[in-house]
Order: sequence, then structure tokens, then C-alpha cells
Amino acid sequence: MLLPDQYVGDNGGRTDGLPLGIGINGLPQINFGPAGTSGPYNLNAMAFDQRGTIYLATGAGLFAALREYSTEPPAQPVAAPPEPLILAATQRVNSTLLDIYYRVIDLDTNQLTTGLLVFVNNGDDLSTVFKPTAFAENTASNLGAGISANQTNRVTWDASEFATNFVNLQFEVLANDGRTLLPLEFVTVPAFPTNAPFVMSRSPVQDSDLLSVWYWLLATNNPSIALTNGTLIGVGGAFAGQTLAAGGSTTMQGRAFLYPLLNIRAATASEVAIAESGNFGFISINPNNSVVKLP
Repeated sequence: MLLPDQYVGDNGGRTDGLPLGIGINGLPQINFGPAGTSGPYNLNAMAFDQRGTIYLATGAGLFAALREYSTEPPAQPVAAPPEPLILAATQRVNSTLLDIYYRVIDLDTNQLTTGLLVFVNNGDDLSTVFKPTAFAENTASNLGAGISANQTNRVTWDASEFATNFVNLQFEVLANDGRTLLPLEFVTVPAFPTNAPFVMSRSPVQDSDLLSVWYWLLATNNPSIALTNGTLIGVGGAFAGQTLAAGGSTTMQGRAFLYPLLNIRAATASEVAIAESGNFGFISINPNNSVVKLP
């Protein structure tokens, strides 16, 4: 998973990490392609540059997945996002131990924070995710803060804490180099007519946007949430016992929990009305999901 930037190809398709599968002859397969084509294609080779562009050699030819920011245009050149890669995941013979080898490519950051999640049957929501905790051989130290970039790390997970029979599992390594968890593009609305100016998101914040934030908090052991049967429950404080998210949906309480972490708040009815009254450059406005940037 690429946190927090998004990659958009020629066809405008968004990916949270490249959606890889297994194609013919055991080659990786990718559901991603240039304009006018359709996948999936066999992925023969992949490379990165300092700007975070991903170069892909596929059955459709060679093309680039350019990084597109959903943030405000940066005044200075922005560092490339970390690129987590799982190199191998193998089960030891006659054992419940799984060795997972990973590396995070980052050309301009030495130390990163990483986390690991397990998904069941190719799922991608809270009902199919599991946070592994039973690591062997002191390899838990190879996750978390202070992980060196561009080096191979091993974590050995005892899968018996989750499954005692055959099961189809997928692993995801998440990495962050200190940037915000959910970059948003904002529009500044000037004082109108007597209201103070404010900075509102160009598009509403959808539940799908917030899902990646929940994944990160779960993977990095945030103590204020607990996952039970596909539902995130608040732990301690003002949100103790409250349902914050379930499956792929975030509740209003969950948004109230996340927004301060993201330095945003819900837009007021007055701000929504002002934003809708002029041509300020919004893509869309939703009174329930549009947000305002905190000072």
C-alpha cells in the first residue's frame, strides 16, 4: 500500500499500491494499463525513480505510472513516497511459522515507520483484515518506527494465532516517512460577504479514503482502537465503546475520531452554502463529507 500518495495512470485509474495478482507461467499480473487498453497484463519488470514514478514493463508495452498529488501544490519539491515491497512469503515445512521478507524503497528518507496486515481471501475491508501479533525469533522489532529504508527485513509470524487449517491469506506492508496520512486538495474560499475565509476540501472525504487511515492505525498498534469481528471500537477517552468503523464504512463517530488526527473538521452548513454559491473550483460538495482544513 502506498501511503499516503496516490498513483494515477493514463487511464485515471487509482491504486492503493499496484493491484498485483498471479498470471500465466507464475508471472505477476497487474490490473493497470495505459489509455485505450484493458488488463490484466503480465508484469515483466518494474522500476522507480526519485520522483516516485513507477515504470512498468507489461504485455501492453512499457509505460509509466505518474505520481499525482491530492494535496495542495507544494511550494518546494516533495520527497518521493516510500514504496513497500514484499519480496517473499513462505511457510516453513511442517510448521505454522511464515517468513515474510520485505523492503521499503525510499530514495530520500533513511528511517521509516512500517506495519503489517493480513487479509483473507483477497478481501479489502475491515471484515477481512487481521492484525498479526505473534511474531517469532524477535522479528517483531523489524516492524514499527525506526526501520531502515532500502534494506531487506524479515518478520516471522506464527499463523496459528489466526488459522489452524488451510486458508488463503494475503499480506500487506504499510510504510510512512512522516507525511500526513490523508493528503487532500483544498480550495480557499475568500471572505464572503462578511464571513471569514476558510479552506475546504476540493472533493468530499469518502469512506474509501478513510479506510486506508484505519489500516494504518491498526497496523501501527494505535491504542485508541480495537478490531472485533470486522468492527473498530473506540478504546478509552471520549470514544470508548463507540463503533468507529465496520467493513468499509466509517461512522459519524469514526469521522469525529479521525478528523483531528488529519488536521481537518467537518464543514458547517454555512460554509457549505457559501461554497455552493460561487465558482470556486470545487469538484463536488457534500454537506456530510466535505471538510475544512484546521488553521
